[in-house]
Amino acid sequence: MKQPLVSVIIPVYNHGRYLAEAIDSVLAQSYTPLEIIVVNDGSTDETPRVAEAYGDKIAYYYKPNAGLSHTRNFGVAHGTGKYMAFVDADDKLKPNFLAKAVALLEADHGISFVYTQTETFGRDNTISNHAEYSVTELKEHNYINAGVVVRASVFQEVHYNQTMRSGWEDWDFYISLAERGLYGKLLDQPLYLYRKHPEMDSMSDAMASEKLQRRLLLGLAWRHPKFFGRKRVARLAAFNVKRDLHDIFRANNQRG
Repeated sequence: MKQPLVSVIIPVYNHGRYLAEAIDSVLAQSYTPLEIIVVNDGSTDETPRVAEAYGDKIAYYYKPNAGLSHTRNFGVAHGTGKYMAFVDADDKLKPNFLAKAVALLEADHGISFVYTQTETFGRDNTISNHAEYSVTELKEHNYINAGVVVRASVFQEVHYNQTMRSGWEDWDFYISLAERGLYGKLLDQPLYLYRKHPEMDSMSDAMASEKLQRRLLLGLAWRHPKFFGRKRVARLAAFNVKRDLHDIFRANNQRG
């Protein structure tokens, strides 16, 4: 029986030095057929040279910088597969990632996407312990990584929100799916390889700041009030106001 085509989308922004590793990991997949779509989101580094060296092994597109969500949506619009898979340009896939994910999707038509455990490399080497899919759990935090395989039909209803930044576009996407009864399934093996960058430490620290986290969570809750529940949205809003007033009061005291 003929296997369905998978479109593998690789968004890249100034990660040209890692791009070949990402592309090679897709070319090394045990699964066929597939198409590789590299979308350059306005990079100013060696990304074009690296991508163009692959010739007709990939489909390469350049567009002005507009962020990760826009770049993923652009890739989806140019994909022709039954399934869409995503891998960031500085990450990699293990050789059986697609074969195992597609097998689950073909066997269970009630699920809309498959995600796996994540193995980090670079700064450290750890394996995630992502939860089994649960809408209740999804209301508390995002436990689904960015490297997923999704039915292409899903994108007739939902796209990545292009106003979301700072890494929260994934959580927003999975919530938007859940609101429409489109659920996922965990493939409980570490098949997605996530690069940990030493130079990203300071950014990671900033991202983890309490103020930024609570503001992003409130913004997400405002977008999905029925999903989170209006009472929780109101509590988050009140907490943000309280914390902001506390910070203003503390800053004024320090200046005085």
